Order: sequence, then structure tokens, then C-alpha cells
Amino acid sequence: MTAPRLECSISESAHRMSRIGAKTFSNKILTINTRFLVVLMDQKPTPDNLVRMLRKHPGLPLKIRSILHGLADAFYEELTDSGPRDEPPEIVRACLFFFYDILCIARPGAKWYSSRVIPRPSQTFNPVGLNIPMPDKMDESLSPEDHIIVANKALRKNLPRHKSHYVLDSTLVALARLYGVKNFELKPCGPATEAELVGALYVQAQTFTLEARSP
Repeated sequence: MTAPRLECSISESAHRMSRIGAKTFSNKILTINTRFLVVLMDQKPTPDNLVRMLRKHPGLPLKIRSILHGLADAFYEELTDSGPRDEPPEIVRACLFFFYDILCIARPGAKWYSSRVIPRPSQTFNPVGLNIPMPDKMDESLSPEDHIIVANKALRKNLPRHKSHYVLDSTLVALARLYGVKNFELKPCGPATEAELVGALYVQAQTFTLEARSP
């Protein structure tokens, strides 16, 4: 399995990302994809394999969650923005919830979903292994806001074409059953329950223990 092709050189990519801004959805999804592809190596990025990697590598779930929370914050801010910009790409919501769902399957019991109030999409989307669109040319005269708009349009246009990467809720439920996750729920994002907060502390402590034991 090869990493998704960046549509620019490494040096250009770093410069361009700094110009686009930290909130750009493309950058965050690409970062998550790359983390998964590094551990997958030559395995296909199926939901099952992604869950296995999250279970195999103790520190990976918390790293993915950290990036996801930033993605959720950016999505929420655009979703609730009263300005002239369009709503954030629906495909971003589909990617966001796919990643949260597989985290819940891999490490059940914790609060993985963002505390931002974001309703679930009608279906989720697995972007791992796809080329995440990064606009080839960013006009230096454009504002950071316009850069984000250009990147969002590229996401709207390109990712939904990959129909086979949409993931049915029933597929996720079956995967949870396969891994023995009891009472698995496909939840929206929102404030954590007391049980989820306790679970989050347990998962964090367990992660530190597992990482300490790793060679």
C-alpha cells in the first residue's frame, strides 16, 4: 500500500499548507490517512484492517482523536458560521464520523466523538488510500478564506466519486459485533456522559501502560 499522492512536492506542500491554514479539511484528512497508511504498510485500508491497526498500535487512537477533534472544531465553526461562505462539504462530515466510529469499535467504552454538537450523516465515508485533493495552484493574492473555499470545492468534487468508499451503518455494526463490542451505538457528536468520561480516563491509562510495555 503506497501513501496517497500529494499533488505537489514535499517542500511545496509544507509552504502551501501554511498558506491554506490549519483549519483546512484537506490537510487534516490527509494527515490521518498518512498515519494509517504508515502502519498498514501493504494491507488494504478496509474498515476491518483500520480497526486492527488501532488495536495493534496503542498510541495511534489518541493521536487520531487529537487530529479528529481539530477537524470537528473546524467543521462545526463553518457549520455555524453566519457569514457568506458555503456550508462545509458534507463529505467531511462523512469522513469525520467514519473515523470516530472505528475508534469506538477498536477501543470501546471511552468518549471518542467530539463534544461539539454535530449530527450524524446519512452514511459515512472511508477516505484512507485515496488521493486527497490539494489545489495545484493557490493564487498568492487570494485571502486565507478564499484558499479554504478552493480546497473545500476540491473535496466536494473529488471524494464523492469513489462510491465504494461509502460505509453503511450496518457494516459498522457488524464490525463491532465481530470484535465483541457490546451495546455498540452509532452516536452523534456532543457532550460526553459521565460513563464516557470515566471510560476516556481508563483508555488513556491503558494506552500509557501498553506503550510502556512496547519494545
